[in-house]
Amino acid sequence: MLHMILLFGSLALGGLFVWLYIWAVRGGQFKDPEEAKYLMFREDDNDEHIHQPAPEDGKNAKIDKAGRVSVSE
Repeated sequence: MLHMILLFGSLALGGLFVWLYIWAVRGGQFKDPEEAKYLMFREDDNDEHIHQPAPEDGKNAKIDKAGRVSVSE
């Protein structure tokens, strides 16, 4: 009896994985695997934190995680 439960359980689990794979292929998950390495070269609209003003002479500038610049002497 136990071997029948294990057999049907493994068939159900295998069928689930096949269904998930087909769902991912139809959803376009494997459409363009090379695109991921080019995502870092695209410009986003939220890149204001990159274009910060340069610090004045003799001062040190630090950028925190939120993108704010703090200048100290």
